[in-house]
Amino acid sequence: MTNTGDIRDYSCSVNGGKKNPEKDAAPIVAITTSAGMGSEVDCCAVLSNDEVSEKSGFLVPSMFPVLSVVDSNLMMSVPPKFTAFKGMNAFFMQLNL
Repeated sequence: MTNTGDIRDYSCSVNGGKKNPEKDAAPIVAITTSAGMGSEVDCCAVLSNDEVSEKSGFLVPSMFPVLSVVDSNLMMSVPPKFTAFKGMNAFFMQLNL
């Protein structure tokens, strides 16, 4: 949003542009609807490029949220199976540490 071009221009993936952002990210407010991985408090993102079937990580320190909202009522708005998926994902990630 604060840098020129497309976000994929800044991806370090095989098909990414590998550019370094010239400007810091705009302030980010993260609102989680799941629990377990903590993505609402980190500076990472996943970029999906369906055209080439690629997912890549994207890490920029200025992308740390200035505010993270964790409200259990919002988590209740997600279908139960997705809550279970996230819980199992967090569990198996802990096994790999």
